[in-house]
Amino acid sequence: MLSPLEGTAQNRRIDFSWEREWRYASANRCFRFDRRDVFIGLCPDEETDYFESKFGWLSFVDPHRNVKWYAEKLLDAKKRSRLNYSVV
Repeated sequence: MLSPLEGTAQNRRIDFSWEREWRYASANRCFRFDRRDVFIGLCPDEETDYFESKFGWLSFVDPHRNVKWYAEKLLDAKKRSRLNYSVV
């Protein structure tokens, strides 16, 4: 959570944790990737079942929860992605 540097009439905290994105420069402006390139999906915990039903090949986790909650999903994603030297 970040707080505005200057006080304003809307003095509120802003949650940027969901603002994860990929930026990819390409001459033809086409961003292509394969399912195998995606390690894990991010969403609120109460929505993981919904997204996993839509994308059966991908597991979803809530980045706000303790990583130990999702240990099995992360280890399975590591095996699927063939990340032999990852910290997961």
